[in-house]
Parts: sequence; C-alpha cells; structure tokens
Amino acid sequence: MRRLVGDLSVQIRAALGAFASESQQQGRRLRDLLDASPPAFTAVVRGMLLEARDTPELRYVVALLSSRGLLLGLLKELSLEDRGAAGVVAQLAQGMDPGFVKVLARSSLAAREQSAPDPEFLMGILEALTDGFNLLPLLGSLRHSGDPRVRSRLATMLGKTARAHEWFNGLRTDPDPRVRANAVESLWTVGGSYADACFAAALEDPHHRVAANALVGQYMQGKVESIRLLAEMSRHEEARFRAAAAWAMGRTGDPRFVPLLRSLRKHSGDSPVVVRNSLQAISKITHGLATAERRRLKLRVLGTGGAVRPDGEVWEAAAVLVRAPGLVELPEVRDTAWMLEAEGHPVWQYAVERIEAPGRMACCFLLPAGAADTGRATRWQALVEEFVQFRRQNDSGAVRFYAEAPQLHFSDRTGEILKISEDAAVRRKVAGETGQLLGDSARLLAAAGSVPEARSLPEGPLGQLLSLTALLGATHGGRHVFLVLDQLKKPVWDKEELTEAADALRERGVVLHGFAVRSTAAEARAAFGRLCRESGGVFLEAATLEEVSSDARDAVASLYRRYRLAFPGSGEGRRKLEVQGAGYEGSVEWHCEANAAAA
Repeated sequence: MRRLVGDLSVQIRAALGAFASESQQQGRRLRDLLDASPPAFTAVVRGMLLEARDTPELRYVVALLSSRGLLLGLLKELSLEDRGAAGVVAQLAQGMDPGFVKVLARSSLAAREQSAPDPEFLMGILEALTDGFNLLPLLGSLRHSGDPRVRSRLATMLGKTARAHEWFNGLRTDPDPRVRANAVESLWTVGGSYADACFAAALEDPHHRVAANALVGQYMQGKVESIRLLAEMSRHEEARFRAAAAWAMGRTGDPRFVPLLRSLRKHSGDSPVVVRNSLQAISKITHGLATAERRRLKLRVLGTGGAVRPDGEVWEAAAVLVRAPGLVELPEVRDTAWMLEAEGHPVWQYAVERIEAPGRMACCFLLPAGAADTGRATRWQALVEEFVQFRRQNDSGAVRFYAEAPQLHFSDRTGEILKISEDAAVRRKVAGETGQLLGDSARLLAAAGSVPEARSLPEGPLGQLLSLTALLGATHGGRHVFLVLDQLKKPVWDKEELTEAADALRERGVVLHGFAVRSTAAEARAAFGRLCRESGGVFLEAATLEEVSSDARDAVASLYRRYRLAFPGSGEGRRKLEVQGAGYEGSVEWHCEANAAAA
C-alpha cells in the first residue's frame, strides 16, 4: 500500500509539472489521480496551496478540490499553518465560483448543527471574503450558536456592514465633497447590494469627484452600465466633469476608453486639467497593457440575430463561446471586460447574460457512415470526447450512425453500434444495450470510434433522428442532438417526414444542432438548417470535415457555458468583439446579416 501511494505521488507531481504545456491532458490525469487516492492527492498539493502562487495549475487544483468537496478541510489545515495562504486560496476559489461564499456559509451552519469546531474557522474565511450583508438570511441563525467565538465573528462581520451603512448615510450629506468622495471610494472593494445602492445614490451627487468615484466603484463591481455612463460623462458640458471622467477611465485601466481620452486631449478647450488627466489616463492604460501578461482566448460567435428588450426596443444579439487553448475549463469573463464595435464605432451600451448548463443534460450524436475513411473514427471520437470532458455525473449520451448514400441492404437496428474492446463477450453485452442513453464515458468514446459499414444502416438521418428524439423525450433536463452532414447528395425524405421531425423536436423539447460540409447537397443543407433553427439550435457550414468537427466541438462546449451579448443596432455590417481582463485577452469579428435568426 505504501508503494502504491508513493507511485501515485510521483504521478501527481509529474502531472502538475507538465500542466503548463499539456493542461487538457494533464487535467484529466489529475482528476483520475484524485479519484484514485484523495489522501495521496491532498498530501502532494498541500505544499502548492501553502505557496499560494496564482498559477494555472493552482487554479485547476483549487477548482478540482472544490468540486470534490475537499477544499474546506484543506483550508482549515492551511489556516493553522499560514492564514494568509488559506485566504489567498479561498479568494481564488471565490473568483472561479461566485457561489463559493454561500457554500462556506452553509458549511458554517452545518458545522454548528453537528457541534463541530469548524464554524469559527469558516466564519473567519467568510469575514475575509465578504461583508456578510448578502449572507444575512443564511447566517442569521448563527446568532443562537452556543459558541461565543462564533457569535463574536458574526457580530464583527455584520457590525462592519451596519457601521458602514450608518457611516455612509451620515457622510452623504457632509458639506465637504472630499469627505463624500472618500466615503464612496472606501466601498470600492466591499461589493454586495449595499455597495451597489450607495454607488447608485452617489451618481446623483452634484460634485464631479463623488460621481466619478461611484462610476469607478460600479466598474470594479462589473456593472456594464458604468461604461456608458463614463463615456457620457466624458462629453459633459462642464470641464470639471470631463476631467473627472478622464481620471476615472484611467483608474479602470480599460483600453476601450483610449480613443475617448485622445479626443478629450485634443478638444479640451481651455481646461488644462482635462488635458493633464487625459494624458495621465492614457499613460496608465497603455503602460498596463504593455506590462500585463495575458493568456490568449479563443472567441467563437455561434449565432447572431435580434433580441427584444423589455422596453420593446430591438437590439442585436450574439451567442459567444470563450475558450482558452490548452485548457479544459471554460474561462470566466467579467461583464465589463467585453468591448464591442459596430462598423468601426465603439458600442458603449450592451448587456451580458451568462448561460450555464441545466443540472442534467443528454447529448446524442448522429454521425454519417459513408465511404471508408480511417480519419472519421478519430474525428468522431474527438467530437464525443468534447462532451465527455465536460459531462457531469447525471449527464448521458448516445452515438448513432446513418448511411449517406443508397444501400443495397438495410437494417432496422436503431441502437448504438458499440465496441469496447476485442473481447467478444464485452461486445455482445454492449450491443444488447441498444435504445439506451449511456452515462459511461468509455462506452460513448468507443461507440464514436466504431464506425459501422454503411450498408448495415438506414439511409439518411431522419429515421435515426426520430428515434433519438423519442428516446430523449423521456429524459429530464437539456436535450440535444448533434447532426453531422458530409456526403449527403440526394434527398431521401419528403416534406411530410420533415414536418414530422420538426413536430417531434418541438413536442419533446429537443434542440437539434447541425454541422455540414459545403459539398453536401444544397437541398439537404437548407432542409436540416431549417430544422435546427426552428428547434433553437445552430446550423454551421464549413469547407472541410475537419472544420465541421471543430465547429461541433465548440457547440458542445457552449452548452456548458456561453455568453449572450445584446446591444443597440439592427443593420448589416462588420462587428468586432474583444475581451480584455486580468490575465486574458481575445477577439473575433463577424458580419451581421439583416433579419438574422435570433441568437
């Protein structure tokens, strides 16, 4: 047993050492090693957590430990040796998972109910991460704790909020604007609904510095509206407000403000303060861009179209996937990190919606089995592996094939064609599991790599699609089918069959996503493109099968996290989207078509 643990420790260290260059492969390896022996894994990474150096491998380890419910125990151990390191790790966890604070709060309550000594420690971590105001409904029952140390922690945390509330309200009417401005600035890093309310109130202050500080606070809290308001303040009729806007823009470090600042510098009238603040802000922003180390992100626009706002106004919308090449995890992007251009002009007003996967999801893959091509099996496995690496315990899937060309012999088989190994007994067992959704990653990958002979399959995808739709109709959560079209030259369906498929997708709540090589018959692309869009899915075309496979992999990843951006405008033209944040950057361009389908 000792040797086994020792061998695992060597493997864990090796995986961590290679993570920077092979993050996707080593990430899977680390997950497997943690599942094999949690004690060995935590013993190895404990030293890394104590160093508390913000690296990609540390972030991955923190996220992995948190997902397995092991992080809180390690945080307690770290706090006994180095409270600062424990705080850094907790902040990393909070940054990657905004719900981490609530997990801490619930753990505090659970520890109290079990009469464990943990509540005081957990409250200490909570005190470092939040002011407690938003957690009051959760933590309120701790006031009855029998441990005076826990009650003391709670009093300190909530006392800070109460004092800040009273303090700010008292200073809001102070005759000295410097006092009011400092009161607002002190709330920049507080966060929560109370700080939001204070910033909103300070925007109405007649003094330029108070209002500018409120906008910086809103920006630091990720409020998109602050971007538009800063742009408007830079065009204020009074020079003192323009100067304050220039200073605030420099404080954000946001490069989208540089053109506005250059304009301020050139058209500042008789105000040397505006010129000075603009120059200083430009220098601050450009220096920050030059010295920052950023990871390149891949942005992919998966759909565009119109979006109707609550006020009835029609905006443009774009569904965007964000990926970090080499990393399995999908990056978090702050709302204020998005920068949009329409026809070369900056867009100052926009809205961001982060869309996460539902608690349970089923994804089926309907793939072509045409002419013999050894590369197909590799592509289909890569596509299904995309789903496997993101799938959660309750997510399931299926792989089915169809024939693209007319065949001499057909089979009415509709189940997965599965092959796990050369062991005939295993093959017979798996082949008997037809008509089922699978929750086993190895079986899904094996199914994708076992492309059957086309002559054993039904011609065209419609029959298999109807079968999958019926299968998914009995499941809960998200229901998706990914269809690939490659060499489908001749329609093998009629209008009634297409209508039946559209009705089945709609009635069972199944979303169809299509990916076609452009050499596929135009009639087939048109028919299945319409089916996809009507079901709420995407339909993408590409020149090669490799590009189609890449498109499909991105679409699978987008089911687990994507962003929906909406902004004013409805005309045709070029659109550019960039992200600039702490440690990352990326960009993408696309052409907006008039009357496009909704994103």
